[in-house]
Amino acid sequence: IVSNHIFKRQHAIYVQISGPGHEIPFVRIFGGELITDQMTAVVEVFAVYVVVLHGVPAGRFDHTDPSALFRWHGCFADIGISSAAAAERLGCPAAAPEEILCESRFVFLGVKPQMLDGVVQLLSAPVAASESVFVSMLAGVQLERLERTLGADKKIIRILPNTPCAVGQGVVLYCANARVTDDDLAAFCALMTDAGIVDPVPEHLIDAGCAITGCGPAFAYMFIEALADGGVKCGLPRAKAVRYAAQMLAGSAEMVLRSGKHPELLKDEVCSPGGSTIAGVDALEQRAFRGSCIAAVEAAFEKTRQLG
Repeated sequence: IVSNHIFKRQHAIYVQISGPGHEIPFVRIFGGELITDQMTAVVEVFAVYVVVLHGVPAGRFDHTDPSALFRWHGCFADIGISSAAAAERLGCPAAAPEEILCESRFVFLGVKPQMLDGVVQLLSAPVAASESVFVSMLAGVQLERLERTLGADKKIIRILPNTPCAVGQGVVLYCANARVTDDDLAAFCALMTDAGIVDPVPEHLIDAGCAITGCGPAFAYMFIEALADGGVKCGLPRAKAVRYAAQMLAGSAEMVLRSGKHPELLKDEVCSPGGSTIAGVDALEQRAFRGSCIAAVEAAFEKTRQLG
């Protein structure tokens, strides 16, 4: 990967990623996934969210291989977006990677774990000279490996955010190496606070936390979809069923957070003897609802550990 052009606007970072003979137009990087206009592929680039300014033509790449994002030939030749034009459109200054690494207090790393070594080698001199705090969003890549790759003298924060950060309702888990000062952490937390909950966690638990916070939104969306399908089956219009299911889940989550009550107790408060809710709970239990949720988290956890 070659990041030819990077520019900043407030706390967001915009980058143009290039490879042999092609370029991806500027994307806003603040975490998460890169989603094409055609929704043909989802390629993880940076955690929390990425807004793509221009779509990728459908059928022009191997969507089964995320690394193919950086091997397409000729896909973007007709886009012709320059860093200056994109910066002007977004109302922010443009800068080269060397300048970013020299002047920024925090530099976010958001490539695929298997691409880390290549990126650092490409920018080895400015990385070595940088006094920035490096903030890694690489799933499964531990601080020890980051120190080996970036340098033992570097300040490094490892974070795992999730996509709901895009609406200020996310979770950002973080841990840091010993070189990061309390002042650095305070500044980092202040920078990220609008994303949602910013919570420290020991590194040996961060992958387990990510299996819930990072992967969990997908599970929640599946649950919303399934509830909406049930509503449609019972006669509700699709739009109303989705809205009701989503708001119910949001409200229920808020009840857990505000009340401090155990979820089981809150569940029991809804289930009246011989009523409709307990009948539904029984149907879920007969179909291993809890076991399926536990298995999903465990599978996500094991996969995350393999990525490092």
